[in-house]
Amino acid sequence: MFADHLNIPTAIVHAYGGVIVACTPHLLFLKDTDGDDRADVREVILTGFGRGDTHAVTSNLRYGLDNWIWGTCGYSGAKVKVKRPPSASAAAPSPLAGRGPG
Repeated sequence: MFADHLNIPTAIVHAYGGVIVACTPHLLFLKDTDGDDRADVREVILTGFGRGDTHAVTSNLRYGLDNWIWGTCGYSGAKVKVKRPPSASAAAPSPLAGRGPG
């Protein structure tokens, strides 16, 4: 199993050598760094997506024609906050700040 303890994961997209997972109330960045097929990096990159109804949570992550990652958030709403993962340096952009899969 690549990652466990995910709360209703509803979307996944490859990015930055790992995957971004919609796992309400968070968007998580997961990455295997040692080749054992398990996520060694697990970072919250965005948080605050509503979870009032599991039929209307964040989902449908995909690359757009503009090379940005897009998703949907249903009527559960959101008060999104950008989280700086512990492994990010002060000068480095967050995993979602740039364009392309990198």
